[in-house]
Amino acid sequence: MAGLVLELPKRAITLSRKTELIFERLTGQLFGSDQTKPLVTRRTFITYFALAFGLGLLLILRRIDAVTNPQFWAEDGAVVFRNTVLFSFRERIFSNIYGFPYLLPKLIGQFAKPFGYEAAPLVYSLSADFVVGLLVATFSLPHFKHVINSDRLRIVFACW
Repeated sequence: MAGLVLELPKRAITLSRKTELIFERLTGQLFGSDQTKPLVTRRTFITYFALAFGLGLLLILRRIDAVTNPQFWAEDGAVVFRNTVLFSFRERIFSNIYGFPYLLPKLIGQFAKPFGYEAAPLVYSLSADFVVGLLVATFSLPHFKHVINSDRLRIVFACW
């Protein structure tokens, strides 16, 4: 009796079991868990900046008139860039505009200052597109594994 091996009949996987396995695999990729720790590597940084650059280019192509015919919008030209030209960086960075700090437009204005008056609207427009690309690409980082577990799916959702 010791050498006797019982062989169980192999069951065919039913359609409902196949559907259940597909659903489990999909939810495993979509929904992460709180136990996963983000692992940031050199590849993560390369992927992040490549995605941010690609998203910035997509935003530029989406609104090509912002590059071919750049112009200031709202307080960017009338207040922020004017103050960049008139005042020193220290005076301007700590001042409020309409009661708000507007830090990013002030920093972009400082970056646009060497390009001159004519190129400043173009620099503002391109900077805005690439800053938005950086912000949207943040979703691809491993710190969002608790939202969507799969790295590739997070990148796809960021591009969507």
